[in-house]
Amino acid sequence: MIVGVSDETESLLEDYIAKKGVEYGIIRSQDAQPAYGVRAYPTFVTIGPDGSVVHGNGVPSESVIEENLRGVSLIPEMPSGSTFSALKRAWEKHDYARVHSELTKGLERAEEGSEDHAAFTDLRTRFDRLVEGAGRSVERFAQGPDYYRSEQKLEEIVDEFEGLAPAEAAEKVLERFADDDKIKDEIRAGREFHALVQRFDATKSSQKKKLLEALAKLRKNRAGTYAAEQAANLAVRLAD
Repeated sequence: MIVGVSDETESLLEDYIAKKGVEYGIIRSQDAQPAYGVRAYPTFVTIGPDGSVVHGNGVPSESVIEENLRGVSLIPEMPSGSTFSALKRAWEKHDYARVHSELTKGLERAEEGSEDHAAFTDLRTRFDRLVEGAGRSVERFAQGPDYYRSEQKLEEIVDEFEGLAPAEAAEKVLERFADDDKIKDEIRAGREFHALVQRFDATKSSQKKKLLEALAKLRKNRAGTYAAEQAANLAVRLAD
């Protein structure tokens, strides 16, 4: 799916869409550009199923796309009927512990060689891929550098995969974060940066000036952090 992101005013966006005949959706956001390291226009960024940047500026290769589609957690098609209703509800709610349980029970109850057994087998394969993808996500988030965002994503994995391997791995990483003073400082700095971006509307000159002042202060107080780097990148873009 292609989504355009802009921090321009609504009227300017409407003019641009009309002139260029844009057919994909465009959203307004003050947070997306700094969050994904946008420094020039246009910038193409490929975002994986977990929300992380999997490919920088440029169109990704087919192999990159295929690799990341394996982790997409869309609800797979299931046969209609009560046999699969509980499984479908659990999948819709991202209650993957319940999904695991329903798949296990379904495979035990369905007669081997039957259509239901084949369906449960296929769904179990899809679920195993989802679990593997979540495990890889944990490994990526563990490396930072945006530990604030990593902490949020890891907490989501703990909640969604409770009792399963990805949740256990995510909990261990979160424990490591909590024991590391440098990472804790990175998380606090990231929280401050994202709060600033949300607080000010850079499309208004007075708000933009205040945001630039706040970004300069953050860069000074949080020097050496990833958030300070994000603040510097955003300040350059706002100054253009």
